[in-house]
Amino acid sequence: MVARVRRVSGELLTIASLNTRGIPLTGSQLAERYAVIGAGFDAGDADVVCCQEVFTYWQLRLLVRRMRSFRQVSWGPGPFGPYGGLVTFSRRPRGRGRSSFGTRITAGRGAGGQISAEAGPTG
Repeated sequence: MVARVRRVSGELLTIASLNTRGIPLTGSQLAERYAVIGAGFDAGDADVVCCQEVFTYWQLRLLVRRMRSFRQVSWGPGPFGPYGGLVTFSRRPRGRGRSSFGTRITAGRGAGGQISAEAGPTG
C-alpha cells in the first residue's frame, strides 16, 4: 500500500507499507526477496516505508543493508528481532518532538532498538 499525505507544513510525504515475508513462509528465499524489496524502495519515491513480518535481527540487517537511502530506521527490541516484526524506514531526518528515528545503527542491536544504514556495512 502507498499513501501520499500532506504534512502540516504543506509538504507532500509518501508512505508505503509492505508485508515482507510473502507466501510460502518456508523456502521463500528471503535474502533474494529482501534484495528486490530494498532495490525497489531505494529506486522509488517513498519517504517512509513501514515493513511488517521482519521477525529476526538477521532479517532486519538484510533489509537495512539493501535500503541504503533510508538513513533512519526504527524498531522496538524483542527477544529475537524487532518487536511484533515491525520496522519503519525513513529518508527524512529526525524532526523535533518525540520521534524514535535518528540513532545511528551498528551491526546487531543498536541503542534503544535502533539501527542505521548510515556509515557503510552493518555486519
